[in-house]
Amino acid sequence: QEELETLLLVVHGDSDEEMAEKVKLSYRGVKSRLRSIYEKLGVGSRTKAAYIALKEKWIDLDAEEILISGKPGGREKHVE
Repeated sequence: QEELETLLLVVHGDSDEEMAEKVKLSYRGVKSRLRSIYEKLGVGSRTKAAYIALKEKWIDLDAEEILISGKPGGREKHVE
């Protein structure tokens, strides 16, 4: 869930510093989380990560919430 929250901030265009403040991590912690996200998605940039998050409908910009679905055995739920 933390990675999805970080992806939402990426989609919104937040800088690493802004993300660190919002998710209560150090700057290095944000960079580490972003590297983990990029690795899992097989991308090398924020733009590509944001594109995938929107394309796969993990993030709904109109509702300003994160849609978590598609996990094996998981249920669909919304997180604000």
